[in-house]
Amino acid sequence: MKKNSPTIIRAAESGNDPDRLAHFLSTSASSVTVEPLDQGKLSFRCDMVSLGPMTLIKAAYEGRMRNTRHAEGDKLLVVLPDEGTANIRGLSEDFASAPGKGVIIDAVHNRGFDIAERRRHLTVAVDRTEMQRRLSVILETSVGDNFAFHPEIDLSNGAGCLLGQLANFIFEGGSNIASLPPSVFANLSDAFFNLALGSLQHSFSDRLHAGGRPRHLAK
Repeated sequence: MKKNSPTIIRAAESGNDPDRLAHFLSTSASSVTVEPLDQGKLSFRCDMVSLGPMTLIKAAYEGRMRNTRHAEGDKLLVVLPDEGTANIRGLSEDFASAPGKGVIIDAVHNRGFDIAERRRHLTVAVDRTEMQRRLSVILETSVGDNFAFHPEIDLSNGAGCLLGQLANFIFEGGSNIASLPPSVFANLSDAFFNLALGSLQHSFSDRLHAGGRPRHLAK
């Protein structure tokens, strides 16, 4: 069956105005506010590529800041750090993010993040319902709200390292107007979804890998 080519949307924002950064990071589901913690020291550069069911934002920050999300989101957020540390605030616990240590968090539970000094990371926001739909097809049963990922991702080797490399490849290809044709990104987004479901730990991993080998992954 022929796949529909995703529409590629690109946007960027930079400067030192926290309100402009907040507007860029806000979504229709949830507004964001940004509070600089060192007066006059905040600067940022954010580049966004949106490809159908996934949006990728590569961000670089200078200066301490607090980002606060004011409503539940409808995405799963995969945070892949390149430099610096951040504290990602969850509903019931916080998660440390640093190079080699990624975090995947449901935006329902995400309350924002705190940046300490210099920070660079890539965030991949994927539709929660699309991830659930794909897993339901694989398992031939509805997973519903019982589906959740283990929040920590080891990016130093194995599947976590490959997931980070794939996300960066998709971002770089999507941000270059003269690069890969849009039809290629349908297959790349499939690869990202399937790698996450097949290799990262989640509440249905045991069932997915029953019998000692992964079951087929949905197209």
